[in-house]
Amino acid sequence: MKTVKTKLIIVACVLPLLFMACSKDDDAKKPNTSNNPTFTFLKLGNSWEYELNDNPNYVYKQTIISVKSGIFKIDEDHNIPGVPPGGITYWFANSNHWKLNTDSTGGGGYVVLQRNYSVGQKWDITSTVMKTAEVVSISETVEVPAGIFSNCIKVEILCQEYGFEYYYTYWIRPDIGIIKSLEGSFLQQLKSKNF
Repeated sequence: MKTVKTKLIIVACVLPLLFMACSKDDDAKKPNTSNNPTFTFLKLGNSWEYELNDNPNYVYKQTIISVKSGIFKIDEDHNIPGVPPGGITYWFANSNHWKLNTDSTGGGGYVVLQRNYSVGQKWDITSTVMKTAEVVSISETVEVPAGIFSNCIKVEILCQEYGFEYYYTYWIRPDIGIIKSLEGSFLQQLKSKNF
């Protein structure tokens, strides 16, 4: 009787280990999708605080306040003296890309990141100033007030205005959103997030 109990105890201990081993093998067979952004940060209630122009007293906040059919309504708020208060803006995301500064229907704006990105990937932007966007790196490490973030995607958007060329540059993590951006002389760095 003792040997039967001993065998049952051994089986009870070993069986879960076999299931865990099988589970890990199944995970290993799954394709690596780490280079495919899923825009998981686009959820109702998520918010980001950004420090502006290296001044910890100037904070810019964005919060997703509603979501409907891929259109994300964003409440923007800041404490910058002499600048009009924030307001409402919109983002749009679908199975192909994430756009900033769209209208309430998801139209207009510009694509800041394609879903299946790779270095050298380019896309056109239909704007009077912004012309093209390009992924220039997918392995940037960026230090901002919120910490150090590795594996950031660097996207440069070529702008042309009054005979001058300049870039808007974004450092993005597909699971967090914009970590840092440089739009002309306007620097925005992630200070905190709530998710």
